[in-house]
Amino acid sequence: MNLLPYEKIDCRSEGLAVHWSKWLKRLEHIFDIYQIDETQSKRPYALLLTYGGAELNDIVESLPTITAMETGDNSYQELKTALTNYFNPQSNTEMQRYQFRHKRQTPGTKFTIFMRS
Repeated sequence: MNLLPYEKIDCRSEGLAVHWSKWLKRLEHIFDIYQIDETQSKRPYALLLTYGGAELNDIVESLPTITAMETGDNSYQELKTALTNYFNPQSNTEMQRYQFRHKRQTPGTKFTIFMRS
């Protein structure tokens, strides 16, 4: 099978969560073109890693949930979920609230800079 050329994901870009979701959607369009079923165990998993590039593979190898999967069946859906959670982590609202309430402006700091920090 000849695969379409496809850009590797830049894992260091600004706005990585949005970049990841757009990149993943385009990859799934390629799956549609080649009629690749996402429920197949190894093929979509391997294509995501191949198209993703070396940086993405390094991230996958560092994820504990994916490392555990390597001994068993490689699930594309589990890989996709793990990477989405990695690129778009959920924020801890309690901690953010705590940090906001304990924020203090030091003398000489402009208000706009204080609010951005």
